[in-house]
Amino acid sequence: MGTEMSARERVLKVFKKEPVDRLPIFSGMGNITVQGLEPTRWNFAELHLDAEKMAKIAASTSQMFGFECAVVPFDMGVEAEALGAGVNYYAHRTDIVYPTITKKLADKF
Repeated sequence: MGTEMSARERVLKVFKKEPVDRLPIFSGMGNITVQGLEPTRWNFAELHLDAEKMAKIAASTSQMFGFECAVVPFDMGVEAEALGAGVNYYAHRTDIVYPTITKKLADKF
């Protein structure tokens, strides 16, 4: 048997439409798992406020399941927050609940 490709080689070959040893697994969405979070005892909400924790948890999914990617940030409202929108991180929750916008910056169009 031939040697297994690295994740990088595999993804680059797919983009070039070249043969690969197996299809790469990647997503444009955050892919956090309870199994990755549990050993750390971190709350999901705190990951959004700590880049190092966010990176470690994102990498855990890739390492546990063989994904060719780790996606950060998990929160699709990061741009709105940067522009001044209010955000609820649900810090009191122990389950995985994604942040929501609490203060809109513009009225409906």
